[in-house]
Amino acid sequence: MKDLNMQVYKSLLGILTGEPGTGKSFQVIHKLVPKLIAEGKRVMYLLPSHDRVDEFMEKMVPAKKYVGGKEVRVKRTTTIWRGIRNSCPLYLAYLEQKNNNSMKHFNDCHYQETEPCGGSDSSSSQPMKRIIYSIYNSLYYSEETSEEVAKQLKCIIDAIDSGLPASIVCPVCSRLKIIEQLNISCTYRKQFATEKKLVLTVHDYLTTAYPKEFDVIIADDLSLLKSITLWPPNNLKELLETFMVLLDANRESNELIEVLGTEENLEKLRKVIADARNMKSLGDSLDKVLEAFKEIFGNEWFNRSFRSWYRFIVALARIQLEFLDLEEAKNFFELISFLQWLYYYTIYRKIQPYSRPYLFYLLDLAMEGKEVYLISANFVSQDTIKLLEHLLELYRLENGITEDITYSIEYIEPPDGPKGTVYFYLKVFDNSVTGRYPTKSIVQYKESLDRILTRVK
Repeated sequence: MKDLNMQVYKSLLGILTGEPGTGKSFQVIHKLVPKLIAEGKRVMYLLPSHDRVDEFMEKMVPAKKYVGGKEVRVKRTTTIWRGIRNSCPLYLAYLEQKNNNSMKHFNDCHYQETEPCGGSDSSSSQPMKRIIYSIYNSLYYSEETSEEVAKQLKCIIDAIDSGLPASIVCPVCSRLKIIEQLNISCTYRKQFATEKKLVLTVHDYLTTAYPKEFDVIIADDLSLLKSITLWPPNNLKELLETFMVLLDANRESNELIEVLGTEENLEKLRKVIADARNMKSLGDSLDKVLEAFKEIFGNEWFNRSFRSWYRFIVALARIQLEFLDLEEAKNFFELISFLQWLYYYTIYRKIQPYSRPYLFYLLDLAMEGKEVYLISANFVSQDTIKLLEHLLELYRLENGITEDITYSIEYIEPPDGPKGTVYFYLKVFDNSVTGRYPTKSIVQYKESLDRILTRVK
């Protein structure tokens, strides 16, 4: 086959496609990835689910091979990163108690009695199963666990269950020293300690800061429709109340002044939010807040201020969680989603849900100079290519990009003929750029779009 390094084509996004069973993933992992690693590059390989990650690890990067008829153990240069819900020992122990079936999650997550989290060469000193049993027994069968530790643990578990990200939960858990008090290892944190050249993980890591640590990001079987939905504020008045609490409680904070630039800007924003709370029209309230952000930060208010707001709000949410006030931590974190939603409202001026495809996170990395690849059988269809071009146009609009976003498609021919047939059903978007956001509910709209692919073996 041809050289798979898409930099040859001078394009921002490299796409590898072909009929099902043509060995796209196999050729990438055995031809492209070794070449990239030999060039000194670190590779993140993303798959749709943890089950797929485990299957991929077993098939593509086996821990054992046969030499001269004898089984030989191979030291892997690859590791697995799991999400917090799939590797935090505290949360997994809670699931065991909740489901009253301690073997279920071990089997579901492919954890073995003799193998630590992350693979057979993991740096973890304790098998994952033993760690979870240790927590399970100390929490639900031991009288030695103090009431304070039990409260802290419940708050951390509830925080994970509610969807608060690891960037908030883990630092708080660390400061409270829950892991140390239970005398166990944190397998979630340990998986990041070893810098392997190839990391296998799930698509959800695209929405975190971790891909920035890699030179190459490969997204295998990523649906163009997979996205994060940003909902309009359910109760804007309560949200603005939380915003006001945040501003009032931190009026003397240097960090807040750093975000807003001056004390005058702080007072201006306080007055605007106070006025917006009393407006009867949701649109008028949103427009008033938006005007204040533009006045303080300029028309590019989101790009100029969001990262600063994010760091500041996350720090406040951590403080609230450390005081075991989960509701207030969640309220603060909702402000981040509100600012993200407000950015789309700035562009489209419609009070409705908006979605950001995972593809856009991949493009963000490409724009930062990362080498980015997309592997999918879907691109054998011209309809999928039209959908890609439509999404690229939306990405340009939403990010103020004037130049074209280039991509290259390489087709992999099956070595022994087609292994399967792909049939496509695609509801084509409107021709207009704003066609992604129809007036009817985007959830209903996606019900038809989610049927983009049906595979018949």
